[in-house]
Amino acid sequence: MFKKSTIAMLTLSAGLIGGVLTTTTSADAATWHKGMPAALRGTWKAKHTGPAAPNNNIIKIWSTSYAWSPSYTHSRNTRYAYLGHHKYRILEDVSWSKKSMGTTFKWYSKHHISVSGRQCYR
Repeated sequence: MFKKSTIAMLTLSAGLIGGVLTTTTSADAATWHKGMPAALRGTWKAKHTGPAAPNNNIIKIWSTSYAWSPSYTHSRNTRYAYLGHHKYRILEDVSWSKKSMGTTFKWYSKHHISVSGRQCYR
């Protein structure tokens, strides 16, 4: 009786320990969404600091793309990932390459964002 219960306990313990050791925890990467985040949409004016061109100070963000003034060349195939702390990574396809170009947007308030470190206000 003692021998059977000991063997059963050892088998059960080995199974539990083996199950815990072989269980893998997968950390999911950031989920990519199509378009642009709703919090960033609208017309934003860049703050003039340093030798910034005075006519390159407006960014317009629509639901599926964004563009800087004065040419307003739209970005293509935009997608974004939320990085946490109101920070977004935006990827867009570029016409001159098969690669994507990335830009970081940070939302501070409904009146203030930054685009790759450049401060913008409504």
